[in-house]
Amino acid sequence: MTSLDPIVLALTEFDRSIDIAPHMQSVLRCVQAGRQAIVVVGATVRDEQKALAQSNMLPLHTEQSVHAWVRTEPSRAAAGALADALGATGLRARVADAGEIGPAVTGPTLDATPRSINARAVFEAFRDADVLIVAGGSGRSEDGRPAIVGDGSALLTAAFIAERLALELWAVAPEPATVPGGPDPAWTEVGSVVLPPITRPRIERRAALFVQRHGVRLRFIRDDLSWAGDFEPVRGIEPVGQEQPQRSAPRRIEHRLTRAG
Repeated sequence: MTSLDPIVLALTEFDRSIDIAPHMQSVLRCVQAGRQAIVVVGATVRDEQKALAQSNMLPLHTEQSVHAWVRTEPSRAAAGALADALGATGLRARVADAGEIGPAVTGPTLDATPRSINARAVFEAFRDADVLIVAGGSGRSEDGRPAIVGDGSALLTAAFIAERLALELWAVAPEPATVPGGPDPAWTEVGSVVLPPITRPRIERRAALFVQRHGVRLRFIRDDLSWAGDFEPVRGIEPVGQEQPQRSAPRRIEHRLTRAG
């Protein structure tokens, strides 16, 4: 990796129903700094829930690939909205074709395992684009049909792309929330993973485990590209503000947020 390599930038909750100018700032600043960007866009929880409800209303014997297409529509729409907005600023932005670039997946259509990225197609896309936009959670099966990458989270898709292409992974996040009435951050337990107090991007368990297992360095940034913190695997950290649950489960995988200042 060199200083001229693209950045993988995760925008995990892109709300196209409001002013999207704030969403664009980190992307624009990357380009202004001379870096191309692979931007992985996710939809809001609200839009994802609507899509899930639409999927549940499909006829009983509808193919799973159709369900996957319906459920990933919000992230595809968000990717298109971001591309249009960036294009209006004069930036060369292109939405990636999952059939051409990936991620290619295997396994269950609605919970597929990402397997490959067409690296050549990715870097060829940058010949005529400054920004390549990927719809988070949207993949293609071995026969070219729509599929959902893992749990559908944009952060998991972004982490996979960063790992396969050996690129830096940045995720836009605000300052961590704190416990009401106190200065300490509130940690949240999800399954066997203790997650730091980030409200955006959402750190789903699958994404956290992928980052930990594959050694992906996940850096949180603010809209102005200043450093907000690193998501690092550690052991022996107890959640703050709550009792440690007693369990006979295997060794816990825990994470902490290393913050500036």
